[in-house]
Amino acid sequence: MPVLILKFGMNSRSIIWTVFLFLTGTVQSYASHISGAEITYKHVFGNTYQFSLKVYRDCRECKFNNSGGGDNSNNCNDVPNLSVTGALGTSYAATPLASIEISRRFIRDVTPSCNTSVSKCRPGSNMALGFEEHLFEGTFNFTDLLNAGYCKFDVSVGISSRSANINTQMSEQPFFNYAMLNLCEGKPNASVEYTAAPQFV
Repeated sequence: MPVLILKFGMNSRSIIWTVFLFLTGTVQSYASHISGAEITYKHVFGNTYQFSLKVYRDCRECKFNNSGGGDNSNNCNDVPNLSVTGALGTSYAATPLASIEISRRFIRDVTPSCNTSVSKCRPGSNMALGFEEHLFEGTFNFTDLLNAGYCKFDVSVGISSRSANINTQMSEQPFFNYAMLNLCEGKPNASVEYTAAPQFV
């Protein structure tokens, strides 16, 4: 990301151009195809938990490894597995501990629209916008990590959010999100689950 450095003695024209280049560079440095994400979890049995990852994609932009709707032919990397690290605030914070394999369960259009409108995610679109939800799920048994002395975890996803077709030097600018799971009390745990899709328009 460009860094704005103002030096004493710069004239007004230099300052204006520097600010313009800073703002322009900032806009170009980040992807727009990921509109948001949620990570939730629920107890299955013993120390096994099921994780759900919802990723919301702008259908005007690149697809996840050719998965998704819209007429944009560019591809971005697919959504990776979830990472398990030590939770912030612990003595083992940010320590890589495991990976949770996830699989895509479905893709659904979540664009608010009228009955006669067809979102950008669907064939025959008559709208300028469209957003879709990609749902991924996976399970993980924490027994080995608990036996090793770990009990508080950050479960995260980092998605490579720029298409290599845009600029190969800026192709690895990740979108990041995480959920914290605390098993230190030895009791089953579950996260908040959002039942309604976010409203993008």
